[in-house]
Amino acid sequence: MDWFERYRPSERTSLHHYHFTQALGLVPMIVVGTFILAEPVAPPPVWWMYLGLGIGLQLLLWGTFALHDNPAVRQRWARWLAAHGDRWFPWFIFLIQNVYMYLAFVILDLAIARLGFGISVGNRLMILSLVTLVPIRRLYNEFEATRRGGGPALIGNFLGMVTTCLVAGFVAHTLTQMTTPGEPTPGKEETPVFLFVWTPAVLVIISSVILFIDRLLHPDRK
Repeated sequence: MDWFERYRPSERTSLHHYHFTQALGLVPMIVVGTFILAEPVAPPPVWWMYLGLGIGLQLLLWGTFALHDNPAVRQRWARWLAAHGDRWFPWFIFLIQNVYMYLAFVILDLAIARLGFGISVGNRLMILSLVTLVPIRRLYNEFEATRRGGGPALIGNFLGMVTTCLVAGFVAHTLTQMTTPGEPTPGKEETPVFLFVWTPAVLVIISSVILFIDRLLHPDRK
């Protein structure tokens, strides 16, 4: 299957995606490093674990990409990997990107809890849905692009709409919990917070639904 062709080492675009994946991995590492330095006492072991995982993935990514740039130091198994890089390296990049995404969401969960804000079961369900849905959406879009030579079709648009709605809901719900002490209950004091946080989220959700319906009714429109 000619999926993720842009990630192939033989393609000129592979270097861009390699650097993008590196930058993506730096985000959770910076957050973890900040919390480690900010701890007044010894940081919890979980922070060191995630920092080590981030560093390990960065080294693994660097090493696999370097296989294609250093033919003089290749051993037999490395030469075999380099010779077949166009087959496995795109999937490796895809896997690393999704691991970094999962790591970022887990660290966000830990960071919110460490700051003293509670995170509800609904938020964790949205996180689980996002880390499951985003890879599925990317795979389906690649399947559609390979099969038809075009962009995502109806299912891809639907998955994109659901992803956008989940992101908007997650951000709004998280900010609401962080700015509302205790269990949120309807009241005048909470109205400005709800309006400020949820109005943009609702507008994004409505816009995404309208855009999906438009593409559903006019599939040939670009």
